[in-house]
Amino acid sequence: MVIREKRTITVSHDVPDVQVTVNTGPEFATLVPFSVVDASTGKPITERNPSSGDWVSAVGVTLMRPERGVLLNAPVLSTVAASNEVLIPARIPITVKLTAQGYADWYYPGTVDKLSAQQITLEPGDVLNLGNVVMHRLKK
Repeated sequence: MVIREKRTITVSHDVPDVQVTVNTGPEFATLVPFSVVDASTGKPITERNPSSGDWVSAVGVTLMRPERGVLLNAPVLSTVAASNEVLIPARIPITVKLTAQGYADWYYPGTVDKLSAQQITLEPGDVLNLGNVVMHRLKK
């Protein structure tokens, strides 16, 4: 847990509402907005959100620690249209895996071969830009 500041707050009739921000997790780096397109069509891999009707990314992001078989939670900040933005725990070696139904999995730095994937370790505030990711449909 990261504690940035310790304060004592007294709630009274004079101060009935207090807003408190608590950081209970690790510090983060960011996987900046990136788009994922179909290799054959060049179109974004999206799906319609049933509740809002908006087009959102159909690509899932998984952060893995393969040597331990551990999957890390990737807080998704945005999946608007074909764009994804994700927070990555800092100072932890991870492998980035992208998935989409009907497509071969994609591993950083741009391979479908899991053994060729590269682990990355980012510092707090670092930014990783995947750019335009191209995913290939699975053969039927």
